[in-house]
Amino acid sequence: MIAQEERIFDIYFMRRLTEDEAKSIIGNANWPDEFLSYERVLKTGHALRFQPFIFFEPLSLSLVLTAQDLRRERPEISEEEIAFLLGVSPSLAKRLLAAKSSGQASWWKRALRHLSL
Repeated sequence: MIAQEERIFDIYFMRRLTEDEAKSIIGNANWPDEFLSYERVLKTGHALRFQPFIFFEPLSLSLVLTAQDLRRERPEISEEEIAFLLGVSPSLAKRLLAAKSSGQASWWKRALRHLSL
């Protein structure tokens, strides 16, 4: 079983399935839990002690969209949990979530709007 994660860790996670797990997938569409959600994939990366990327642009579209995805996947997820999963500070996680609702974007998109380009 393989999970590809290219936004925060840029890595593939692989896990060998047991024969019983493979039969359960084929017969019942019952998948193992590790890779069922993006949040679980990120938690796996942290558990394996991978370091999240450090983004040059704090309001990178990739970070904004990932924060949105995590909130959409689990609406009650806290800003602190999102911060941990993305490898950012809680205050930046709050800004990433606010960027979603207020229409903010990365610095270059804000600059283009300011210049009316």
